[in-house]
Amino acid sequence: MSDEEVSAVLSKAGWSKSEIDSALILLQKGAVPTSSQGNVPFRPDMEFSPSQLSSLLGVDVKLDPSIMRGASASIDGREVVVRTFFGFGIVLVSLSIAALIGLGSMHFLEIGPFAR
Repeated sequence: MSDEEVSAVLSKAGWSKSEIDSALILLQKGAVPTSSQGNVPFRPDMEFSPSQLSSLLGVDVKLDPSIMRGASASIDGREVVVRTFFGFGIVLVSLSIAALIGLGSMHFLEIGPFAR
């Protein structure tokens, strides 16, 4: 693929002129592109549609929104209630275990209300 073709595809995908120039330089050097913030792949900060991915990769891309649902997806009210009760249950069990350990230690050491 020539530089002009790469440039045309990247500009069609919404890359800026400086990003295209950097990508072409890296392509010519054969280097692995990374950003200045660590070992993150070099790409513009944007989401691609399936048609854009298809044109960039040369393959047919089909994305199922139900699979793409992540942690940022909205949570329904019932799920919030279940999570809240589950959290309170964990706190209650933790406090009960801590209280039993404390009382057991006081009984074993014969201090506090268990002193003779």
